Order: sequence, then structure tokens, then C-alpha cells
Amino acid sequence: MKKICYSIVFLLFVLNCSVFAQDTIQSKISNNEISVSTSRLSFNDLSLKYAKYMSNDLWFKVGVIDLENSFHKYIAPSVGMPPGSSFNTTNSKLNGGLLIGIEKQKSTDKLELTYGLNLQMIYNKSNYTTENPNVSLNKRDIDVYKYSPGIGMGLGLFYKIIPSILIGMEINPSFNYSFIKEVSNAGYAYKHRDFNFSFTNNGVLITLKYSF
Repeated sequence: MKKICYSIVFLLFVLNCSVFAQDTIQSKISNNEISVSTSRLSFNDLSLKYAKYMSNDLWFKVGVIDLENSFHKYIAPSVGMPPGSSFNTTNSKLNGGLLIGIEKQKSTDKLELTYGLNLQMIYNKSNYTTENPNVSLNKRDIDVYKYSPGIGMGLGLFYKIIPSILIGMEINPSFNYSFIKEVSNAGYAYKHRDFNFSFTNNGVLITLKYSF
């Protein structure tokens, strides 16, 4: 949480000291942008976005976000069973979403500040499977489906490596209302809803952009 707060303070500081203190009117050298983002510098945690310039520093943005697919299997000792007994447990996760929104961009010779609003829909499916004999049979295989529409914000700061290639960081706080369904191997289904405020992609994103 401290890292997120420091990032927000840093971005706001640059907003006041580096952007609005200078002339931000810059002729457009491109009308399109493609960006790729990750929070863990891996190919298993990605967002891919396309932006189209409209007018007055305003961009239309669409993309896929929070792309993640993971599978973990581990062997644990069985409590209360003979020595040497063990069981397998697996956890898997499939996550992805869609984003559509608008964005403002303010530029200096070397820096670019972006901020905007978006609508998003996040889908998540997770599975928990265990052979643990201490767990009742109807709870050894559980699927959880989660649909989360929401409203998000975007705030980013980028450095221009060259005019067409930029690298920087973004934060994307969002408000989401989730519809959740849990289904067990015995056919039992439990539905509930949840409202939450979060930072997508585990907080701060590292983003690479290409303008053309």
C-alpha cells in the first residue's frame, strides 16, 4: 500500500512541476498508439491496448486487460494419516477483461502525462482441487466464476526514448461490482455479490508504448 501511495504522490508532483509548468501544446506526430503493460515483468500478467487520437489531446482507448493464466500443483502431508501419507492439491486461475475509455495526454520534450476514465468488464475463473482425505467429498473440487463490471481511472507518466517509443508506469484504480458463483463437484452452487475498490494488475504497471 505504501508503494501505491508513493507512486500517486510522485505522479501528482510531476503533474504540477513538470507538465503544467511548461508549454504542453505539441504538434501531433502520430494518430495511433499500441501499448503493452505488466506488473510483474512476465508474459503471464499482461494488458494490451490500442488508442486513437481524436482531438484536443483526447484519445479513444480500447484493449484487453488483466490477462493471466496460472496453474499450481503441490504435494502436502496428510494430517492424521500414517507417516509418509500425502495428497495432491491444485489451484488454477484464468483471468481477463475488456476496457473501453477516453484519455488525455500532456507532453513536454521528454515526458508525457496521461489521465482518463474507462469502463471495464473483468472475467475470472478459478479452480481448487484436493485429494485431502480430511476434506469432505463435496468440497474437494470447487470452481469459482466471477464477473466484475466496473468504472476505472488511468494515470500514467512516460519517458520518451525516441518520439515514437515511450516507457513508463501507470496506476489504474477502479470500482467494481462482482457477480460470483461457486460450484462444487457435488453440484452445489452458491451465488453472491461483492463491491470493491482495487488497483488492477496488482498495482503499478510498467508500460511500453509505440506511436505511429
